[in-house]
Amino acid sequence: MCLAPEEAQLLSILLKLMNAKKTIEIGVFTGYSLLTTALALPANGKITAIDVQKSYFEIGLPYLRKAGLSILISSTPQLFFLIECSKR
Repeated sequence: MCLAPEEAQLLSILLKLMNAKKTIEIGVFTGYSLLTTALALPANGKITAIDVQKSYFEIGLPYLRKAGLSILISSTPQLFFLIECSKR
């Protein structure tokens, strides 16, 4: 499901108000909410995203890198793909 720009802005505000440092996202699709969440976290923040389709990670990967996020992608024995983002 895609996130509307207004919802992304609200998500960002809520994460900043909560002073969130670690988040988890289940289902990546294009990576828009993943990017929004990662950019709202503090410098020492970390987001872990889980999806069953590695191709979904590859859609948003160039944008995550362009935003200056450190990215680690791995697969689990259950065939889920994990992506861990943190600010450099």
